[in-house]
Amino acid sequence: MKCFEDLTFCDDFMFCKVMSNPELCRGVLTVILGRKIAEAKLVVSAQESIRNAYTAKGVRLDVMADDESHTRYNVELQVQKIRALPKRARYYSGQMDLDLLRQGMEYEDLPDTIVIFLCMFDPFGRSRCLYTFQRQCQEDTDLYLEEGTKIIFVNAVGNTKEANPLLREFITYLNQPEQIQENDGTLAWRLEQEVRKVKKDYQSREAYMKLELMMRDREREGFARGEESGFARGEESGFARGEQSGFKRGERSERLKNAKSLLDLIKPEEIASRLGLPLEEVLQLSKK
Repeated sequence: MKCFEDLTFCDDFMFCKVMSNPELCRGVLTVILGRKIAEAKLVVSAQESIRNAYTAKGVRLDVMADDESHTRYNVELQVQKIRALPKRARYYSGQMDLDLLRQGMEYEDLPDTIVIFLCMFDPFGRSRCLYTFQRQCQEDTDLYLEEGTKIIFVNAVGNTKEANPLLREFITYLNQPEQIQENDGTLAWRLEQEVRKVKKDYQSREAYMKLELMMRDREREGFARGEESGFARGEESGFARGEQSGFKRGERSERLKNAKSLLDLIKPEEIASRLGLPLEEVLQLSKK
């Protein structure tokens, strides 16, 4: 994990901390959606877990916000590119619906939902800064289903020439936070001010350190179990080849167990990087 002082807005821990500020979250949503979010109170929660009785697989959302115009927003920071990103977005949207539709509610009472993935890469390779998806009739492209869901992918490496000034400024900040102009009153400046505020906050620092220690403990426990299991298998075979193979199998098995134990703490991308596992395997663990 990064040193606490080196965290930026585009690190998961800091992203969730900064976006927990309702006014900053409102500002980010306004820039991405290109419209003002209702001035009424915006209720924001970070690292929100949703687990429905209908499915064994829950989701942990980076940032979830509800406004008083009957809309729920989910904003996810996505640093590493994965093949299943569109289906993950679909799953998150569906889970939000299940969480929102309480027993006895009518379907027309179901709030609108907007899922936003803030990607530090181009998810579709078209160089657009925004990719917005809604259900549309293929036979009549003027006809929309209007079921109240929308999925947006923000491309932090997109071509900003056609982007509006606010979106251009925001994307520039994502890539070059150190280039921010001091005291200019922009959203980028306010976000950076909050980053600096979090870094001075003792409780935030302590929470980050505890997370790091917890992850290290789990990793050490996992590797210790893998080493013990691997040597045991190797000794049973009585051959050097068997010992080596047993060690590798045991180590890999425990790495997978360790990865699964970390899923409630950090994102699959970071788990894969720290434990040297293919990202797709870690994602499969989250489905079990």
